[in-house]
Amino acid sequence: MGAKLLRFKRKNKEHFTMEIAATALKLFSKNGIRAVSKQDIINAAREKMNLPISKDEILEQCMAEIESEIRKIVPKTHDPLLSPADQILRIYNDLFHYMLNFNLAFFNDLRKYHSMHFNYLMEVLEDSIYNEVKRLLKKGKAQGNIMFWIDVDLECFIHKTMLTQILSEFNLQTNDYTIEQIYTQIFTVRFKGIQVDISD
Repeated sequence: MGAKLLRFKRKNKEHFTMEIAATALKLFSKNGIRAVSKQDIINAAREKMNLPISKDEILEQCMAEIESEIRKIVPKTHDPLLSPADQILRIYNDLFHYMLNFNLAFFNDLRKYHSMHFNYLMEVLEDSIYNEVKRLLKKGKAQGNIMFWIDVDLECFIHKTMLTQILSEFNLQTNDYTIEQIYTQIFTVRFKGIQVDISD
């Protein structure tokens, strides 16, 4: 992890249980952050106690869970038998599949009211996803698997910009196509110069 990445404090670890963290993340991802109170979390977890921690501290733990899941994506999708372009698409497919667990309100609340956490999420993506994508783009160009005219730095910038827009403004599921399908179509054409079937 880069030195620039924030280190969230792990205060009061003894007060966090897996049940509370999992319950809170489920509520936040479904309803957004602002719409969920600490009492909602307590009630949903069926705990008969007042947690001696704040909602912000609960959100910190949720962000740690999100970071953990995102950092599993690259190792899980690694396959030396796949071309670099196909590995990139698999990484993004898994990322979008995970993001589909969240309501748009979650990311809107994160960006508007918890900007430190949103910025940290962007840094986690930079460190765990984009750096690997950049490496694979360079490898793919060298092997001739990715179109020679692709500018690696520009391509990474496009990826980051698109994902930030998706997390900030757009639903991850449209009426007709998922963002995963749209993304696969766009970048397979760019990488390989061919069209792909995005049907279910």
